[in-house]
Amino acid sequence: MRVIFAPLRECHLDAVLALEDELFGDQAWSEALYRADLKRTDRAWRGLFSPAGELVGYAGMYIAPQADLLTIGIGKAYQSRGYGKLLLSKMHALAKQLRVIELFLEVRLDNTPARHLYRTFGYEELGVRRHYYGRGVHAMVMRVRLADAPPGPIGAEIIM
Repeated sequence: MRVIFAPLRECHLDAVLALEDELFGDQAWSEALYRADLKRTDRAWRGLFSPAGELVGYAGMYIAPQADLLTIGIGKAYQSRGYGKLLLSKMHALAKQLRVIELFLEVRLDNTPARHLYRTFGYEELGVRRHYYGRGVHAMVMRVRLADAPPGPIGAEIIM
């Protein structure tokens, strides 16, 4: 199925929240958090939509030279069809367009398929954040370099 990569808007919030609940349960972001985040100018929220307008998946990113992939999810009905890979690829392209140098994320330590997907995109595992998702549920911090860092001020290359 062909999908459309487009910005998420408040009108998509019900669909996002339904997928959040389906995918993350008690770890889901709240409606209030999404409403506030969608208004921020330092965020990029995108969705994959079917031709009929159904939300297939979504992702959010904090935009900075060292940016964070805040969340990414594909509806269970669409998983294992390459949409996660497509969405991550589109988010990387958007990050490069926005001049992101490095992209960080946290992923559940026990989410082996997601960690594998991220490694295929060049992410390296940096370390564990204990209890990040709640008591006893740890996260792996991962990073990928998307561009070379711009040169710093004159003399920045000198190491003392």
